[in-house]
Amino acid sequence: MITFEQVSKRYEDGTTAVQPLDLHIEKGEFFVLVGPSGCGKTTTLKMINRLIEPTQGSIYVNGTDHNTIQVHKLRQQIGYVLQQIALFPHMTVEENIAVTPDLLHWDRDKTSKRIDELLHMVGMDPAVFRSRRPDELSGGQQQRIGVIRALAADPPVVLMDEPFSALDPIARERLQNDLLELQQTIRKTIVFVTHDIQEAIKLGDRIAVMDGGAIVQVDTPQQLLQHPANSFVEQFFQSVRQSGIPTYPGSGNEGPL
Repeated sequence: MITFEQVSKRYEDGTTAVQPLDLHIEKGEFFVLVGPSGCGKTTTLKMINRLIEPTQGSIYVNGTDHNTIQVHKLRQQIGYVLQQIALFPHMTVEENIAVTPDLLHWDRDKTSKRIDELLHMVGMDPAVFRSRRPDELSGGQQQRIGVIRALAADPPVVLMDEPFSALDPIARERLQNDLLELQQTIRKTIVFVTHDIQEAIKLGDRIAVMDGGAIVQVDTPQQLLQHPANSFVEQFFQSVRQSGIPTYPGSGNEGPL
């Protein structure tokens, strides 16, 4: 679904944010990029939808070089969820969700049905929440709207850049569980950035561990814990290895090792 071929990013001041990398993300996979701050994970994510342009290499989305696709059309195929949520404060929930369908000139009936469908999917009654504005929602509710807004036009790919990191632990855990349950239904190709090891283990089908702009290991959560590629990966996952992987319904990571 998404393929990187010798993709790197170097800035004019000489800083190398991402060293040349090769990577393939499967269709329908929940793929997590994890690593310490400044390791290049967000830069890697943003190169997929060309918010950041690679210095060299090629990225293919569903077999097509993304440089051959007009930027606005590329981004219409890729949902994007930010840490800052970024709902439009002057718009209602309904209007926020409808942003991309309106840009694509969907008819009103189709858009309305999609809004109801998505609100039901995240347990928010349309009769209650459609007309509310962001400042009338809790932080967790706002982030739910941010997630389903990214899904509104049914894109095949969704990028998520530390979407839950600003939430309190209870709201964060609920949204992680909601996202796992939602993924069982929608089966999107999700690329998810986090610096939280437990979150990566809980959510990821596979995890790419990054350090110093390079991917040092890509594997399933179990394999990363059982067979770390080097001392960095071993130390990075040390706390999880000591406590075991907790059981999370639907995650595929069932119980401690």
